[in-house]
Amino acid sequence: MMIHMWLILVLFIFSASILHYILIYIAIPGYVHPNFICFGHKTAAMFDLWSVQHFFSGIFLSPICCFIMDPKNRSPKLFVWLVAMIYFIFSWEIYELFAETNGFGPLITTWKDGFEHWSNRLISDPLLVLIGGVTQRNFNSKKLLRVAIIYTSLWAFINVLAPTCMYIQEKIFTH
Repeated sequence: MMIHMWLILVLFIFSASILHYILIYIAIPGYVHPNFICFGHKTAAMFDLWSVQHFFSGIFLSPICCFIMDPKNRSPKLFVWLVAMIYFIFSWEIYELFAETNGFGPLITTWKDGFEHWSNRLISDPLLVLIGGVTQRNFNSKKLLRVAIIYTSLWAFINVLAPTCMYIQEKIFTH
């Protein structure tokens, strides 16, 4: 019975978050970039170098969701796990949007380097996290989890030191 109450709470928060998200997309002028490309800067592309990070984040997040939703067995039903994953995915995307709209001050907004393209934020990022999570859930590989933790930690550390979140991608692909 308790798990059903958690699911209802998660679904309510998730649906309220998505509605809030859609309203922000409508309310911010110039938010949707007119020139779409497949790979490039996050403001105009569906995929960027951070896409790899999203995949590894899914591998890292999957066992966390399993533990939170079923602490004893660590193997919740697929639907319960999926709801938890989707909740965390879109919670993070909402956090990113808040950071891009000066929610944490101008220093973080400058580091965020513009608004993500809608296809990056609503399709590719969530899908890559989910694909990483499904990969980890199906194979349950400790080696893959270790690689994801190391990659995610290094990527986060290097990017925190960079002047903008797209700095590394720009250095790699423009020179």
